[in-house]
Amino acid sequence: MYNRQLHPEERRLIKEEAARLQEAHGSAGPLDWETMLTLAAGNRLDADNADTFARLEAQVASDPNNPLAQQFQQAMTVANATIEVLAGQNVLLQWQDGTAIQAYGDPVLAFQASERQRQDAGLFNAPGFMGPYT
Repeated sequence: MYNRQLHPEERRLIKEEAARLQEAHGSAGPLDWETMLTLAAGNRLDADNADTFARLEAQVASDPNNPLAQQFQQAMTVANATIEVLAGQNVLLQWQDGTAIQAYGDPVLAFQASERQRQDAGLFNAPGFMGPYT
């Protein structure tokens, strides 16, 4: 609830990539590709999400003989690589009026966060902060 929310452009890109991954790889296993990509994005963007994700990964890794755990780990590898590619595109996130979004003096790029942005669990979650995007 208090973690950095995804910008509408990031959500749009995740939907597109999820469809592409479904076509290229088939099922992601126990979760769909959109969920897997959202998990991978949250891991990159928010320190609290990263801590939660690390605990989830440790729990999954604790049962290496579980086929669902193996599917999850394989799908997460693909999801993390996909988010890494999207982050590498350096897409500047913008307000609805086209102005660039800045936080802590740095531009906010899709699937990227400066260390200060990553540590701010309330970034993009203050009432009215996303304006017309919420």
